[in-house]
Amino acid sequence: MPIPVQCPDCGFSKSVADTFAGKAVKCKSCGGRIPVPAGTDDDKEAPRSTSSRTGRPNRSAKSSIKSPAKSNTPWVIIGIMCTGGLVTAIICAGIAFSVFSQAKSGQWSNTHNGNRDPSLLPSPAEPAGSSPSLSLTDLSTVPIPSFPPLGEPIETFSDSGVKLYFVDFNSVPGNNPVGGQMKMRVYIPSGTHDPGTLPCVLVGPAGTNLLTGCDMDADDYHEETLPYAEAGMVTVFYSLDGGIDDIETIENYELTKAYRQFRSAHAGVMNGRNALEFILAQVPSVNPKKIYCAGHSSAGTLSLLLAAREPRIAACAAYAPATDVEARLAEVLQDPAANLVLPGIRAFLKDSSPKNHLDEYHCPVFLFHAADDDNVPISDPTAFYGSLIAKGKTAKLETVAHGGHYQPMIDEGIPRAIRWFQSLPPAE
Repeated sequence: MPIPVQCPDCGFSKSVADTFAGKAVKCKSCGGRIPVPAGTDDDKEAPRSTSSRTGRPNRSAKSSIKSPAKSNTPWVIIGIMCTGGLVTAIICAGIAFSVFSQAKSGQWSNTHNGNRDPSLLPSPAEPAGSSPSLSLTDLSTVPIPSFPPLGEPIETFSDSGVKLYFVDFNSVPGNNPVGGQMKMRVYIPSGTHDPGTLPCVLVGPAGTNLLTGCDMDADDYHEETLPYAEAGMVTVFYSLDGGIDDIETIENYELTKAYRQFRSAHAGVMNGRNALEFILAQVPSVNPKKIYCAGHSSAGTLSLLLAAREPRIAACAAYAPATDVEARLAEVLQDPAANLVLPGIRAFLKDSSPKNHLDEYHCPVFLFHAADDDNVPISDPTAFYGSLIAKGKTAKLETVAHGGHYQPMIDEGIPRAIRWFQSLPPAE
């Protein structure tokens, strides 16, 4: 049965599946680690056929910035962003210097089980602009992975009848490396539906540092996805290539590998493209002219990128996104040795900043932000909104006065975006 937990740093509370007993999960509010008490046999139960919505956060929990944690990692990027979403990268200068010195002297610590892995060594000679360009690369040239079947629902929400499916691309042998390891949760509204009658919302996971990817949360937390399905939309929650288990203990070779995977997936854009292709192939009730994308924090940044690069996206919602990734990660770009660990970083951050793709927006954009957000200043979406309008794009910015980085998205942002999606003109 679900285990209630509370973040020791910010007080955020939630419930997690008993499969996390004795482990730690990421805090949705501050990005910290929440230890999960070890369960007992009495806590466990058989797989569920029906359930109610679980994991509803404590509405009184206040978002807060997490102080950088101590770590023995030789080179660490530490997340201090609320909700485990958009993360500011901090390079610990003294430690970084030590590792970069090792790299320059040929003593790079990319070892695993005592064996050096040369294939993961970042090459100092790799040009700064050698990363795949979101602007210049035709996404259609990247192969689409083979898809497993949708299968049978793993859960039905008793209060709404929404059916939940789990999809693992890795179950298909020999799948394409870009997106071939993706996992997804697919929510389908209750009832029977004729082909092409339901809108669909693609939702990426918050929790990236904008340099590496992110797995799904994999627990019973559905607050950022289930409301869309309850409003009659097929909803897809998908993982991002280049996920890491624990940023505080990551080794150099793991960080470089994760970054390269995330970069190859175009900062998650390819994962969103794959989720879209899967839905069109496996869920005939989806209307291909009503495919939307949405996300909070770092997933909001991804939502904006996906809308810019994927012409089949009909509308985009982004809650508290950073639209200028270069400015967000300025400390990384200012370190002359960063390219040794994160090859091509300057070009990659330029390409993954939504503000650099203004001409590519072809669909309406909905932005939501709290004025007292202490992680992403409200000036960020305000400036982005102004730039979109100046370009003649269709955009809407809605704000609230209080609540911080996370909770307003749950309480007001998603309901407003749902109403906005529903108000859009019929697909032609």
